[in-house]
Amino acid sequence: MATSPDKHFLYAQLRSEPYPVSTFAIDRTTGRLRHLAATPLVDQMAYINTDRTGKFLLAASYVGAKLAIYPINAQRVVEAKATRILDTSPRRIASSSMPATRTSTFRCSAAIS
Repeated sequence: MATSPDKHFLYAQLRSEPYPVSTFAIDRTTGRLRHLAATPLVDQMAYINTDRTGKFLLAASYVGAKLAIYPINAQRVVEAKATRILDTSPRRIASSSMPATRTSTFRCSAAIS
């Protein structure tokens, strides 16, 4: 799960096909969630997070050996078409470094044995 930088939206992915990520609006007074949309992702993602601007969802799959970047639209919903999908070596740990600019960088560390 991940929240938007302003903490007004929650993104949660189910790890079963079609691997949807759901967007929820968070009521800041009560904490209640309102479901806005569900968007299928390319794979089962063990890690999701937004960039510092809240305009992109970053996702990493250990099982599928993929890194993906999805745009988040003006309604704060994750769009279905990824901006970028990168294949990685199987069983790599993925992390992200997200400067407050347009540039996004993913780094992969050593393989898990």
